[in-house]
Amino acid sequence: MSKAPRAKPVPAAKPRGEERRRALIEAAFASIAEEGFEGLRTRDVAKRAGMNVATLHHYFPTKEALVRAVAIRLAALHSLGRAPAVGRDRSDDLTAVEELRIEFADARYFRVERPDIAAVWTEFALRAARDKGLQPVLARINAAWQADIERILDKGVRDGTFRPDLDPKAGAHVVMATLWSANSLLGIDTPAFERACAELEKWLTAAP
Repeated sequence: MSKAPRAKPVPAAKPRGEERRRALIEAAFASIAEEGFEGLRTRDVAKRAGMNVATLHHYFPTKEALVRAVAIRLAALHSLGRAPAVGRDRSDDLTAVEELRIEFADARYFRVERPDIAAVWTEFALRAARDKGLQPVLARINAAWQADIERILDKGVRDGTFRPDLDPKAGAHVVMATLWSANSLLGIDTPAFERACAELEKWLTAAP
């Protein structure tokens, strides 16, 4: 007697509570991107997510708890929101300049494709100066970014691509400050952004 075919397992449904929590975080993220922290109101966030404010407070008892959840979401989006780039996973095959240009492409991607991430990042960077609870999250984002750029600059110094007198750590700070301020200050002025990237590259490769 043949056995009956084994039924395929049915994927477990995502808990409704998790769906609601994520919807509230996304609504708060969008609100901060559009109106900044001064426009963040829990009642409006709940309405945007299709819930009442009592439901919001069930998942986030305080506004600060909601803000910290958005900060964690920002960290995840920052690591995932990268521009497509051939060879990103084969850094050993790329020159330091090619890897640097991938960093420029990522910054350009945030400006053009995900201005909401750039806007929320700017808001959190400003708020973290006076909110110690947010500082660890922002520190993790910046530390990962700095380590990547520092590695690229160190690679370029060692293979002769970049100036032999370049300090990779200080250089990474300059690159980060330039790209971050370009996203914050230049708005949609793409030619100005491209010129800033070109100047960075010339500064890194110039003979001492």
